[in-house]
Amino acid sequence: MNNAFILQGIKKIHLDSVRPFPLWALLLTLLCGVLIAAWYYLCSPLQEQLEARLRAYPDQLNSLQQLNRTLLVYRGKSLPVPGISEAEFANLKAKLVAQGIQFNLMRLDKTSPAQISLQINELEFSRWLELVEDFRKNNALYATEVSIKKIGANAGVVQVTATLVQAP
Repeated sequence: MNNAFILQGIKKIHLDSVRPFPLWALLLTLLCGVLIAAWYYLCSPLQEQLEARLRAYPDQLNSLQQLNRTLLVYRGKSLPVPGISEAEFANLKAKLVAQGIQFNLMRLDKTSPAQISLQINELEFSRWLELVEDFRKNNALYATEVSIKKIGANAGVVQVTATLVQAP
């Protein structure tokens, strides 16, 4: 009996029935896997950070409106104000440095009312609003002249030049 011919036919049927996996499908699967990994490890944390900043904007807007109302109350009034001493100014500087704020210029003008000129090259805008609120509550310092410029492609990072005036 010649079984070689039959075995050869069976092998051919088995090989023809199992098709090789197409290369394009393998590449498409690999690309999908890379995109999913990129989403979870890169895009998702950035999205969460942006959402956290956006959730803080209503509070920041309320803070700005409150500061504006306070400035309107004192507009045009000349009130006697005790000046800021050198020790208080040094404490204020040390507090900013301890919080990790790098400033290029911070000087105290001994005028009536006392003025502090401040320049910060890189600071998050939300952090700047917190500082203005802190200056108002703890030192009775109000921002009178402020220049804020966006820095580069970083969302929310600004350069601030400001003059703070002490009020009662």
